[in-house]
Amino acid sequence: MSKKQQNAFSKATGILAIILIVLGVYFALTETKEQKSDNKNPSNINIDKNNQENENEKINILGNYVVKDDKNSRLIIKENGEYELHINLCHGYLETSGTYEKSNDKLRLLNEETYEEYPTLYENKEFSFTIIDENTIRLDEDLVCLFQNTLFEK
Repeated sequence: MSKKQQNAFSKATGILAIILIVLGVYFALTETKEQKSDNKNPSNINIDKNNQENENEKINILGNYVVKDDKNSRLIIKENGEYELHINLCHGYLETSGTYEKSNDKLRLLNEETYEEYPTLYENKEFSFTIIDENTIRLDEDLVCLFQNTLFEK
């Protein structure tokens, strides 16, 4: 290699090194700013969750809900704090009733009956649901032939 080529190579290497250093500093500063804004976001997320919980408390769940592909499986939420749940037994339907409790996005149907012949109902004192929105409630457990994640819709 001639002196001119070595000199040009040295200059190109120097310029490349400077560019890499500048990019490194830029990305380091950018990452620091993102971390600061990420540190602020968790409090915003908590506020959003609190607002969402408050909104869930305001959701009106009263009314009749049915399973889309099984119109005889239904849930009736009454204004007086009582419910009726018609459970698919695969060979018929069982009507249960009792009181319910709503907390945030959860709905708990309190069951006083003991159904010895059905393992998923036997001594099950509480049927659990998740409130998706004002028109949809999701079953959180298996109840004979109504399976977990079954949607009840108005």
